[in-house]
Amino acid sequence: AGQLRLVNSTYFITEDVPQNSVIFIVQRVGGTAGSVSVKYSTRSQAIPGVSVAAEEGHDYQDVNGTLVWEDADASDKEVVVPVINDESYTKGRLFKSFKLEIFNASGGA
Repeated sequence: AGQLRLVNSTYFITEDVPQNSVIFIVQRVGGTAGSVSVKYSTRSQAIPGVSVAAEEGHDYQDVNGTLVWEDADASDKEVVVPVINDESYTKGRLFKSFKLEIFNASGGA
């Protein structure tokens, strides 16, 4: 069945750079036998000295759902998270950050 992994689990945003969305990539590695699925959800995350927590609904749109790989499917799956640009970023401030979490894998992943 393989394993599921995030290519990049955390994104840093600034609101002085136009961004419409960020894309998280989830990969199935180490095997493709059988179908597997995994749930995902966004979450604010602060990293001391690097970033402050982005605010859901203010800095990014919360997304959650389920990704599914059928038998023999090794394709990367994308999770698109809309970024809200309210232009309130102040130069010299820390980045804002949020992450995607994957959990409750089923089917042997």
